[in-house]
Amino acid sequence: MDTLSKEQFFIEATSRFCSSLDITVSLGRLREYLKTVMPVDHLALDVYKPELKSIRSVAVAMESESIWLDDLIPVHDKTAQFIEEELKNQPIVINDVASDENLGPMLNFVPRKVNPWHEGKVSIIGLPLTIEGKWIGNFAIVALGLNKFSEDYAEMLTPLREPFALVMSNCLQYKEILRLQDMLADENRYLQQELREAAGDVIGKNFGLKDVMEMVTQTAPKDAEVPRNLRALSKCL
Repeated sequence: MDTLSKEQFFIEATSRFCSSLDITVSLGRLREYLKTVMPVDHLALDVYKPELKSIRSVAVAMESESIWLDDLIPVHDKTAQFIEEELKNQPIVINDVASDENLGPMLNFVPRKVNPWHEGKVSIIGLPLTIEGKWIGNFAIVALGLNKFSEDYAEMLTPLREPFALVMSNCLQYKEILRLQDMLADENRYLQQELREAAGDVIGKNFGLKDVMEMVTQTAPKDAEVPRNLRALSKCL
């Protein structure tokens, strides 16, 4: 791929991935474009959680659909070491994942609904996503079959690390905002229901306050003024 086509690839791939705040939509659009350039069956975004020794699957784009996930995939010590020491620093090409001593052991823990290798061998490119040197997450390109990727493909994808990291970070923040908005809406509906139920039991109503106020206005001397606020309160009850 010459310099111009590499630039065009960068522009096109970035524009597809930046096309929506819903990362499932943008990931699906990116998948359709990448299929015209390289072998692609499955795209995935994930975040490594070192404190849990797990990978949190964020989203996947498959032939049938693109979906949000929130699954934790446990990893062995060897896999954790590989992720922290190698995958976080540079793109990785593995042309037989099941046989790989680093990533192979975790395959049994991948949810079957998003597991493209349960029926056969697969190749993968792992692209660490970074912003100003900070590791944000990982982008994986999966192709069914062995030896589907060369280092040239990894080189093509390398310039996408930072823009993809920005998109992923923004989409996750947007997702969190939507979640908090839904929580606030639910809380608001609950409080409104509580207020409606409490409206039938106003403080003082069941303790004769209305009758007391009526007695005050009726028994007060005719030449004495009942305080305006008491009159107003008696009318409200």
